[in-house]
Amino acid sequence: ESPVHGFLIEAVLEAPLEDLLVLINEVDLFQHWLPFISKSQVLSRPSRTCRVASARIRAPWPMKSREAILRGDAIDGLDEDDCVVIVVRDASTSDTSYVEANDGTVRMHIKYGGIQLTPISRMCTKIRGLCHVDPQLNFVPAWLINWIAARVCYVGVQLFERQARHVRSGHTESVHMARMHGDRAFYGWLESRLAEYWRRRMEAPHHQTL
Repeated sequence: ESPVHGFLIEAVLEAPLEDLLVLINEVDLFQHWLPFISKSQVLSRPSRTCRVASARIRAPWPMKSREAILRGDAIDGLDEDDCVVIVVRDASTSDTSYVEANDGTVRMHIKYGGIQLTPISRMCTKIRGLCHVDPQLNFVPAWLINWIAARVCYVGVQLFERQARHVRSGHTESVHMARMHGDRAFYGWLESRLAEYWRRRMEAPHHQTL
């Protein structure tokens, strides 16, 4: 049986919570700003805050690319715990319609994972990510997998922060901003919810100037 590896990421990003949520929501744009993702797409939208998606991850030679089928459920904990949590789990074994890739890509399995986003201020967000994954790499020593994963996570966090700065850059080529303008049903709701949260937070007796 292939071993399961656990990874934990913690960082404080100079980026608004809303813009980070935009990047996460637009799954099919991952490959445009994450160089280790070769393909990603939304497979279904069971609810407003749930996505079932696939992502294909490039692997260094001689390893084959890896693919994951994931279900992400966002939980609004802003009023209770000042955070948004996205619970991630493997979806490839729960729906037989997601067939195995036939081009040599290996299906890896995300046992469970999650991302917690906690706004520190309007322009600063703390993120914590946890993932337990079986990458289907029995022949690769654990230390090498951990070494590669650590560097991928480090680069991923940097790109996450950098790309968030471009969401509202004002340039016409900002594809994420175009998505926000095109899907007002979702993003209008998200903007309204966050505006309500910040209004409540500013009115709280213990609030600090943000």
